[in-house]
Amino acid sequence: MRKISTWAAAHKWTTRILIILLYFPLNFLGLVIGDLLFDFGVTLPGYFLLFLFVIVLTVIFHYPKSASRKSWNEVSFYYKRKGADLVLITCTFGMICFTGNQLNVSHPFTLTTVAVPYNITSNNTNKTVSSSIPTEVKGVVSKPSHRKALKKKFRNLFQQLRAKYKRGED
Repeated sequence: MRKISTWAAAHKWTTRILIILLYFPLNFLGLVIGDLLFDFGVTLPGYFLLFLFVIVLTVIFHYPKSASRKSWNEVSFYYKRKGADLVLITCTFGMICFTGNQLNVSHPFTLTTVAVPYNITSNNTNKTVSSSIPTEVKGVVSKPSHRKALKKKFRNLFQQLRAKYKRGED
């Protein structure tokens, strides 16, 4: 391993080109492995990705710096740095496998939420359904033709909600 690092330091451009050329097949391999895991019945849960992300952040914050090299001997500094590199590479490969695994899942993991439209309707047409939604919100459903009108409606809604909050109403 040390010989490879010494060679890479002496041949920087060749090393960079090799890293770029190896990047694409490794990503493809990670996607294929994730897909194969799904075919074998293994679905990686969402917290797997979050766990890998926490590990990556921890390693980044504890990555050995050149300034701390003086407190260690050269060999231990090298092995600590290469160990951190190995953990980062493994976690990145795990994230790519997770992505490949989630391609086939019916409800893939996402960090965002989906807004679901909700209609307030009544079974009886004679009854009116009272709603605590201000009238401005009801008007938002019909799409205004101008952005200014939409901004004005949201500003009015925000002001109404703020006034209710200050009065202590629900």
